[in-house]
Order: sequence, then C-alpha cells, then structure tokens
Amino acid sequence: AGAQLFPNRDGMLLGRLLDFLKEEGAEELLRRFFERYWDERLQAARQRLTSAQTPEARLAALRDFLEEEGFMPEIVVSEQGVEIRECNCPFAETVRHTRLPCYLEARFFEQLLGREASASPTSPTAARRAAMRSIPRPRRLNRACGRSGRARPETGPRRRGRARE
Repeated sequence: AGAQLFPNRDGMLLGRLLDFLKEEGAEELLRRFFERYWDERLQAARQRLTSAQTPEARLAALRDFLEEEGFMPEIVVSEQGVEIRECNCPFAETVRHTRLPCYLEARFFEQLLGREASASPTSPTAARRAAMRSIPRPRRLNRACGRSGRARPETGPRRRGRARE
C-alpha cells in the first residue's frame, strides 16, 4: 500500500546505472563492487555461524542471516541432507542487468560452507530467481548446506535449467 502512495524508482535507476557503467567499460569496477559486497556478507555470516554452538543453532543462524538479507529462506533437514530454498531474490532488478550477484552468491555458499555449489534442475520461482540448494547430509553442520547449481560469471556459459532472460 505504501508503494502506491510513495512511488519508488530506485530499481529502474539502478538498472540504468548498471547499463551505463557497462557501456562505459566499467565492468571491472562493477565486479569489484559486487565482490566486496559478497565478501562483507561472507564475514558477517561466518561470525554468526561461529557463535552458534549446536548444529540446530547454526541452521537457525544461517536461516536468520539469509532472512535478514532478503532471501526468504526455507531450510529443510531430511535423511538426504539439508536443503536451503531461497524463495526470493533481493537483487531482482540488478540480476536483469548483470549475473554477477548470482555467480558471487554461489561462491559465498561455497566459501561459507566449505562445499562446492551445484545446480538444481528446477527453480521454484524462476521469475524471482529463487533457487533450490541441496547436498548430502554431512557429519559437520558447517558443511551441511550448499548451493545447488554451479553459477557462472556473466561472461561464462549459461546454467542448464535456468530460464532465459
């Protein structure tokens, strides 16, 4: 309701800025910005997970962190392992202009959890870039979650199963 009363054009402006920077040959600057952004997220997440004492507390800390970052996570523990579903992409407008956040998100999960990210063949809400992540259940929680699907940088080949933009 508030958006109707107070229109916001930030997303459109951000998209135009990203396009402008790319047109001006500043892809390296964009890459460095997004790398710094995800490195800061990684440090914050590591601090949260380190302070949690039990596997359940680590999962809760991870869920809370992802929730605060706007991913609307669902974490499911089963006999097959731990599955993290991100039901929202908080960078939807950015991803329309550059795939760097997707690639760096995969790297974030790999570095945070010490496991290679692998792709899921399905995406619950492809339009919002929601992605399903699952891996086999390990002995230690800090390796319990991972990204399903290998994301590629913008210049690399597209992921299989991903909707065309």
